[in-house]
Amino acid sequence: MFRFLLFLLIPVFLYSQDSLVFTNVINLSVNDVKSQGKTGTCWSYATASFLESELLRMGKGQQDLSEMFVARNVYLEKADNFVRRHGKTNFGEGSLSHDLINTITKYGLMPNEIFDGLVLNANKHDHSELASLLESYLKTIVSKKQLSNLWKDGYSALLDVYLGEVPDSFDFEGKN
Repeated sequence: MFRFLLFLLIPVFLYSQDSLVFTNVINLSVNDVKSQGKTGTCWSYATASFLESELLRMGKGQQDLSEMFVARNVYLEKADNFVRRHGKTNFGEGSLSHDLINTITKYGLMPNEIFDGLVLNANKHDHSELASLLESYLKTIVSKKQLSNLWKDGYSALLDVYLGEVPDSFDFEGKN
């Protein structure tokens, strides 16, 4: 056994750190890494990061897109799907990258400085309570024999309380 371990360790001793030299071939600009906090919205962060990197690559400057604006809109779409299918579909925080891309057409994008999804002076996201409330709310709506015309307003109000209200308009690079 000792001989076997010695055999495996010999290459490690032969190559010292001093002999390794790395040369940058290409340097790409990137945004800082962001924390998703205690949320299941990694899909939003990953896809927004990809779009931010693409904007940098195309020379459009460094942008900080709002992951929570997208997540909020996907929550709306998932709720509508859940209710339409009488609760027979998945509902939760998780999603896929294409959901971000799909919601851009309907809702657009927003800078993080305009909508960061943090309320009550919070400095990180925690959607554990929000996710439970949204799912419970939708299950209650689905269990009713007749759908209320107000269910979407109530659902949006929950999102407003936990993520903040989305502004009707905002100024960005001199445009409204």
